[in-house]
Amino acid sequence: MQTLGSSVDAFMKDLEFLNIQDRVMGATVSEFGRRIISNASLGTDHGAAAPMFVFGNSIKGGIYGSNPVIPENPGVEDNLEMKVDFRSVYGSILQDWFCVNGSVLQSTLGTNRETLPFINENACLSTSIFDRHQEAGQVFISNYPNPFSEYTTIEFRSTGSPLQVSILDQRGRILETLAKGLYTPEQHTVKWNAGAYASGIYYARYQDQRIQQSRAMIKT
Repeated sequence: MQTLGSSVDAFMKDLEFLNIQDRVMGATVSEFGRRIISNASLGTDHGAAAPMFVFGNSIKGGIYGSNPVIPENPGVEDNLEMKVDFRSVYGSILQDWFCVNGSVLQSTLGTNRETLPFINENACLSTSIFDRHQEAGQVFISNYPNPFSEYTTIEFRSTGSPLQVSILDQRGRILETLAKGLYTPEQHTVKWNAGAYASGIYYARYQDQRIQQSRAMIKT
């Protein structure tokens, strides 16, 4: 706990030095829970629940969720009782920090999702990338057919700012640039002739001033 606390403190001081402390929020996350007591090797086995710490200038400090009941003599097989679904934490961060719209949250996390009020009101509006957050979940590039044998049509949606649509291989090398410059803010299509390339996986990448999105394509 001392190592964790001092590390978070150093991180926050770095943010303050850079004057970006109001734009960053951190959280401790584990891909699995932990048991109550240590095992024979002085570690803790995978379990059903674990604490999470969320920190930053926009966080309302406190404990969210009731304390679990711990038995007087727990064994190595005993689990903590889960009080808050981790998706509620993620959903609250997406909604109140990243300003992700409700339809994206519903399709991603489902409708039965509790919101936790641990983030200050209007915190997402204070970040400088609010518009990008609102575009979360939107598709800006796609192709059909996919898989394809020789030709595929790539469809991309312009936001009105300068853009570039490129074809990349699996090593990230740009093979071709199919579109570049200013396009009207609507859907556009371009056909890619992949006859000169071997079968395999390729990527169509859309880039503009705020957005970068890729689409995996399979040539058979």
